[in-house]
Formats: sequence, C-alpha cells, structure tokens
Amino acid sequence: MILLEAAAPEALPLLPKIVEIAPGALPLLGAAIQISPGTLQAAALASVLAAAAGVYIIPDETTVQIAAQTLLVGGLGVAAPAASIIGAGILTKITKG
Repeated sequence: MILLEAAAPEALPLLPKIVEIAPGALPLLGAAIQISPGTLQAAALASVLAAAAGVYIIPDETTVQIAAQTLLVGGLGVAAPAASIIGAGILTKITKG
C-alpha cells in the first residue's frame, strides 16, 4: 500500500484494470511455477548465445544493422537472461521453501 501511495497520481487509474486482469493471470502463473529453475537458467544461456550469434552474423556496415545488433543484445543478451535468472531464483525459493 505504501508503494501505491507513493505512486504518481497518474498511475492510480491503472489499479482497477490491474485488479480486473489479476484473476485471469493466475492459471498462467500456476503453469509458470511448474518450470524448473534449471530450465530457466538454460534458457538464459541460450538467449545470451543467440545474441552473440546475432552480433556475429549481422554485419555492422549500416546504421540499421548496428541498431539491430543493439536490439538483439539488449533483448536477448541482457533483458531475457536477467528475467530468466531472477525467475529461477524466485522459483527456487518458492519451491524449496
């Protein structure tokens, strides 16, 4: 509740929509908890390797190609592995605790 109070007034209208969507997300979350942490860690490694392969394969001769490499590294090389590793840590705590 403290976080909600600290949120900007512009974020408050989103609260009813979040509460409305939450029950529909529960089956998805129930399925997600069945994924093993090792699988998520392997996915993180595969994502980093895919980003590295993309940077290696895509030539850096034009601005568009460099932008594509940057997007690959940002998405597959940083964001996806970070989410996978954090998710694996959370799943480990939930399933072992």
